[in-house]
Order: sequence, then C-alpha cells, then structure tokens
Amino acid sequence: ILDEYISPVSAAELFLSEAVAKRKDALMKTVSFLGTIIHNDTVTTKQKDGILHMLGVIGNVLIKKKAFVNQLENMIVQYLFPELQSQTAFLRARACYALRNFSKLEYTNHDNSVRCLTYLINCLCNDTSLPVKVEAAMALNLFMSDSDTGEKGKAIIVPHLQIIVMRIIEIIRQTEIDDVMIVLQKIVGLFDQELQPIAVQMTSQLVEFFKHVVCSENSSNDESKTEERTVAAMGVLNTLDTIVSCMGEKPE
Repeated sequence: ILDEYISPVSAAELFLSEAVAKRKDALMKTVSFLGTIIHNDTVTTKQKDGILHMLGVIGNVLIKKKAFVNQLENMIVQYLFPELQSQTAFLRARACYALRNFSKLEYTNHDNSVRCLTYLINCLCNDTSLPVKVEAAMALNLFMSDSDTGEKGKAIIVPHLQIIVMRIIEIIRQTEIDDVMIVLQKIVGLFDQELQPIAVQMTSQLVEFFKHVVCSENSSNDESKTEERTVAAMGVLNTLDTIVSCMGEKPE
C-alpha cells in the first residue's frame, strides 16, 4: 500500500508537490504564502515547522524555476541554516529534511556550500536527538555523488568520515531504517580508500547487528515486524557485500 493512501501527511505532501508542479501560479502563491508567515514577528515554532516542511516538499520544483533559482541560496542561508542550530530538536530535523531537495543547488558563494555540509555533519555526529540524526544522514546522502563530491566536498567530509560512518551504524542499529543502510552503502562506495582503517570494525558491527536482527526475526510472532526485520537483514547483507566488493581485494 502506498504511503499517500494511508498517511494524511504523505497525501498532503503529494498534493502540494503536484499542485506547484502542474497548476499555474500555484508555486508563486505558495511561496508568497510562506513568505507572509515567516516574516511575521509572532511566528510560532509549529508554524516554522510547517514552513520548513512545505519548503522541503516544493524544493525540487523551486530549484528548476529560473524565477526562483537565484533567490534560493539566500533563502537557505536566511531561513534553513539558522534552524539547523535551533534549540528545538524537531526544527533541526525539519531543516535537515528541507535541505534534501536543495542538494543540487549550485552555491555562488562556496562558503555557504561549506556551511551547509558542516551543519549537516554536525547534526549527524553531535546532535542528541535521534530524528535529527536520521534526517541529517538522509540529507547528507543527497549531497554526495561521484560527480559533485569533488575535492572541496571531500575536504569537508573526510576529516569526519569515520565518525560519520560510526554514527550511521548506530542509527541503523537503533532504528533498522533501510534507507539509512543505503546511505552507508553509498559512503562505502565513494570513500572506500579512506575507510580502510575501520573496515574491519564496520564489518564486525554489521555482522553483530545482522545476528541480532535474525534472532529477533525468528523469535517474533508479529508478521509485520518480521517483514521489517527481513528487509533490515537484507540491507545489512547488501552493505556487507558492498564493503567486501570495495575492500576485499586490498591486502591491508
């Protein structure tokens, strides 16, 4: 069953995304509406959450529109970056979520690109809130690819790479979220050389987690939980396969 049919939130996200993409003037009116609220001095944290949520939903449309693309960097710096440091955990999580659909934005100011990655890494590695860590991992995933993780991006990520990987493994063990497992697979594929020093440690932790998942699966009478753990177990095996493929032939 598709999420949009069982979750009001997913249905609303789908409706908004389709509306701004296909309805004339819907995008402009939505942006104006968000601007009216966010510039209000009495804006509440709940309203901020809604604004960030909507920005995240329409981000993939905004980034394709010439009328908005030149304004997006300033918008991100002004409205998203501060919330990544908010005292309110769910706003930090929502800001990470919102950044996902702006991952392909080309920053005119390189310092802003550095700040974006630095904030996400900080949310992943140092935040005390699990939802923030999950959203940061998911966002960071979209900022990494073979083409756009160049030397400048690697210079930001590599010094924190080992702690990033360890935090992601912790998240996987706590949540069993398959999408986070995919983030780990991607990092291993992109940074196999840099991860060699902790390859054995990574593998050991994933093997232990796999054993835990299998034992939990065998002892559970809940069919839905069993299915979830089967998916988690397959995700671990795929990740281990990625590690072996990338590093198995390296003598060190």
